[in-house]
This record gives sequence, structure tokens and C-alpha cells, in this order.
Amino acid sequence: MELPSIIEPYRDRPVAILGLGVSGHGAMNLLQACNLECHGFDEAKDKHFLEQDAGRYGLVVYSPGFAQDHPWLESARKAGCYCLGELDLAALFWQNPIIAVTGTNGKTTLVKLLAEAYESLGVPAVATGNVGHSFSNVCLDYNETDCIAICEVSSYQAEGLKHFYADALIWINFDEDHLDRHLTLENYFKAKHALLATLRRPCFIAGRSVAQAADKYRIKLPGFSEIVDDQLPKGFFLPEGPFAKEPQLQNYLMAHKYWELEGLDVGQLTLVCRDFYLPPHRLQKIAEVDGIAFWDDSKGTNFSAAIAALSVFPDPVRWIGGGKDRGGDKTTFLKSICPKVKKAYLIGETRFFLEGELKSLCIDCQCFTDISLAVEAAFGDAIAGESVVLSPGFASWDQFKSYADRGISFKNAVLSLNQSIKI
Repeated sequence: MELPSIIEPYRDRPVAILGLGVSGHGAMNLLQACNLECHGFDEAKDKHFLEQDAGRYGLVVYSPGFAQDHPWLESARKAGCYCLGELDLAALFWQNPIIAVTGTNGKTTLVKLLAEAYESLGVPAVATGNVGHSFSNVCLDYNETDCIAICEVSSYQAEGLKHFYADALIWINFDEDHLDRHLTLENYFKAKHALLATLRRPCFIAGRSVAQAADKYRIKLPGFSEIVDDQLPKGFFLPEGPFAKEPQLQNYLMAHKYWELEGLDVGQLTLVCRDFYLPPHRLQKIAEVDGIAFWDDSKGTNFSAAIAALSVFPDPVRWIGGGKDRGGDKTTFLKSICPKVKKAYLIGETRFFLEGELKSLCIDCQCFTDISLAVEAAFGDAIAGESVVLSPGFASWDQFKSYADRGISFKNAVLSLNQSIKI
């Protein structure tokens, strides 16, 4: 594989890879395919990037978990290193169109839907970015083909971009999240708004909540913006399947608008939506035990996602919630979900705070050190016809490797109940 001209000056020195997760390993694979020597660093693996070592490197590639003011990046810049995020690195190699998708919720589902819809038309497309399949690895696997990259871009990845480009940008929604990183909602909005500068052509679709936030922060959206309302237009046809109702309806409306603007076959998109399988851990019924339904929405890692999930149920549920605190107005969140919660089974580092707040709101609740204990207690309390819903509203990293790990642990706990289980 040919090395991009921007990276060529750094060929004679090793490359430092900061973060050895999916993005870091992808970047390393891509650069090693160009015969570059790479050294990996990761705090979790006790491989530290020391200030005195920074001068050994010319190019530094960092994973999304590294904020722009991270001490390792500051040391690298001070030593004169050229610092690139993994998305930037991959974009230098990629020669094909990129459709960027961002938002607070729904990104992965929309990315995978668009990739599948393009494939159904015979157009090669791949879901990449913040979906567990790094853009760097996609460059290795697909760059020789005429393939469209449908790229999920988080606010972390959007910070500090230099070379990433987009031929279309879809910004699904905007709500409270990631305040542990961005500190304020306005900073969070601006991180995503920076993606507009990457557009190579005037194609920008945004949800109504994005337009409302732009007005609030007095940030202008382009004149060519297409704003999609959350409500169905009169006479609008909805496909059968997972997109026929919330919380997935908004994703369909965004996909439909994009498909329409591109002049593609909306009928074909409808067929794909009808048969589409949602990625795991997105409000899916995993089992019914003695007439009690168990729902896995572990991907509900922020307040708006949990509120949307609980709103689907006509009757109050037995809610399993809590996890790693990422900032935000927890009291207002709890007040929002109170009418939907019969009893709360609380886990993670936020459980004691949530317990205090919920008791002040006269909501029955209980704390647990382990999700399996929460499942057992909820099952013991529930009666036939009720639902037990894991939609935590918080991140998973305090107790689990990921939201997927949390969802799997929940499912295993449910399947371990020694009762009559219907899958």
C-alpha cells in the first residue's frame, strides 16, 4: 500500500500509537502494511508514553479516548510530533466517498442500515468508524474497490480533525451526553458541529433537535441544511419492522431523507428496513420467564436513550439502571422516568446517588453490587404481564468492558433463572 505524501516525511522514525483498542490496533495494522515501525502505548496495559521518549517519534496516532489536552498528546506536540486521530489517518489512505453519521443516539443502527441498503442496490458499502470496525482496517480490506464508507463519528473522534472528509453528513439528534469529556453541552455541540467543515459537497441532514440546539447556542447551520422533524409527515408511509415505531423511527426518517436527496430507490430502502435486524442491546426482548418479559437496552447509555426506551412501554416497568457517571442533570432525568418506573434496581457507581434521589421522589428502589442480583430481585418481585427493562442511562465502564458486555451479562443472568423460559 502506498504511503500518503503527508506521512512520507515520518517514514524514517517509528510511529507512536496511543491507545491499543480497536482504533489503535487498526492504525497499527494499516501503518505496518506500509512497512512502518509502530510502538503501542496504553495506560490500561501499563505501557506509558513518557515525555522523555516523545522525541523518538515523528508521527503520533491517537485513539478517540484521548482528549486534545491529554498529557501524552501535549508531550508529543511539544516534541514536534505530528499528531493524528485514527479517523484522520485512515482518511489519508481512503480514495472513495464517505458518508458521515453522528448524533447522540442511533448512530450505529443508521450506519448499518445505510450500508445494507446500498448493498441491496449492488453498490459496495461498509459500516465503519465508531461501530467496532475501525476505518483503518477498512482501508486495508476495501480501498482497492469502489466502495462507500458509511462512517459513524463520535464527538470524541470529531475533535481535532485535519484530513477527514465527508461527502454527506447526517446528524441524527442532539441531547445531553459526554459531559465528563466536553464539560458543557455547548462544547459537546461544537465538537459535532466541526464535522460540517469536512464536507466536500453540500449534503447535510439534521434532526430537529440539532437545529434547536444551534439556535440556542447561536451557531449557524448551512443554508443547504435539510432539517428532519421527529414527527411523521401526514400521509407518510412507514415500513413494517423495527423502524415502524420509536425509538428507531427517527433513524428511518433520516435514512429516507438521505435516500430521497440522493435520488435512490425509496422502495428498496423500505424493503431493507422491513427485514433489518437491529444490532444487539437496543431494546430487544431477550426472554419471557413465567410471563415476565425481559428487555435488553444496554446501549441506552445516556438519559435521552433511556427515556425513549421506557416511553415505549404502556405500563410502569421494573427498571434496571445506573452505571458510570458521565455528567448531566441526573435529577431531571429521574423525574422524567418516574411515571414509567414501578421499582428501580440500581447498579454501578451511581446507584447510591440514584437511590437517594428516587426515594425523595417516592419511587421504590434497591441497590445491587452485581447485575445478576438485580435480575434475580426484579424477577422475584415481578408478576406475569410485567416487564423488566435494562436501559441504564449511564455508561458501562465502571463494572463492564462495554455496553455489549453489560448486555451479555444481563442476558446470562436472565437465562440462569431456574424457571420456564421462552426465548
